[in-house]
Amino acid sequence: MAQGQNGKVDRVKIHMRDGVAYTSGLCICANGWLCPVCSAKIRAKRANEIAVGVASLIMGGGEAWMVTFTVRHAKGHALAELLDALNDAFRRLGNGKIAVREKKATGKIGTINSREITYGKNGWHPHLHVIVCFKEVPDVRELAIMMGRWQRLWMAWTKKHGFPADKAHGVKWDKVMTAEGAGEY
Repeated sequence: MAQGQNGKVDRVKIHMRDGVAYTSGLCICANGWLCPVCSAKIRAKRANEIAVGVASLIMGGGEAWMVTFTVRHAKGHALAELLDALNDAFRRLGNGKIAVREKKATGKIGTINSREITYGKNGWHPHLHVIVCFKEVPDVRELAIMMGRWQRLWMAWTKKHGFPADKAHGVKWDKVMTAEGAGEY
């Protein structure tokens, strides 16, 4: 129950409209990291913002690619160590003279990053979802060079940290074809 504006106690209610259930009378914390209820609402809002932004980019002549990065993991691996390897490896991709040249050559204007952490039979599985945004359709050759460099760096850096990614799952590139796909990513 929550204190209403009129000073009375409001009761939690479940409503149904057009086959969709929703609640009223709940207190919210707005903590997207710890609260499953608020997290779902925040994720949905951000997914919509991303979808709108990517649609605008594409309609304006730009291009976007979704890239998933992961590290090899096994039961018993500490989540903190896996995250350190994941984060350090990703930072390497955007640093240095080659990354600056690559950004200019491809027209890369930025990234939208989202970390996802799941837990399954093989223990913790952190991975990074990145939408790479280009101001225009990148030159095919320059994009291929970028993809190859990211793959090589990722493989080397995750191996150095003791969690070597495999070629099939370490880095996966998918061209964004719809704004909704980018938002759900």
